[in-house]
Amino acid sequence: MVQNLDARLQMLFTTVDALLQRADERRASPPGQSGEDSGLEMCCDLLRVMREELALRADTMAEQWQRYADFFRSAPEASVITSAEGLVENANFRAAALFQCDVRDLRGTPLPEFIAPSDREAFRERIAMLSLQAVPGGERRAFQERLAAIGISGIAGEEAWHATLQPRRGAPLVCLCWAGTALSTDRKLLFWTFRPAPPAV
Repeated sequence: MVQNLDARLQMLFTTVDALLQRADERRASPPGQSGEDSGLEMCCDLLRVMREELALRADTMAEQWQRYADFFRSAPEASVITSAEGLVENANFRAAALFQCDVRDLRGTPLPEFIAPSDREAFRERIAMLSLQAVPGGERRAFQERLAAIGISGIAGEEAWHATLQPRRGAPLVCLCWAGTALSTDRKLLFWTFRPAPPAV
């Protein structure tokens, strides 16, 4: 996600710098018609302004993603980000502890693999439903508010439901689950949080 954005920004910077360099070379050559020279100056000024604005936006986005990364790592719940297909792209240490595996082992793994067989098909259906939703229904206000506080918006999700997790080691565990969707720069991502359900009274 962030890598794709960094690559696009770098490509834009490279393009603008190349155009400015060509303009400088053109100005160093014998002067042409006055209309051409004034037009070139206007284009150069516009490119410089665009480059400055682009640099400011890049800095702002980098700060925002750093705040998000800090929030994600320190979230009080097991939190997972997947692709629209349900492949884990990122997870915090609480999720790794809940699933009883290393964070690095989680990445690239289909999230339904950590759901007990009895709930797995329903969980896959939920992934498909979230992936197809143009405007997700319901809200998880507390989660949205925490993200909004660090400058991340556009996330919506459903109310909690119960699912039985199947950690890599150990017994199945019933959890409260939330799911939400958000658009990154070019695609939809799914956000998941899990919390062990309180024991039945």
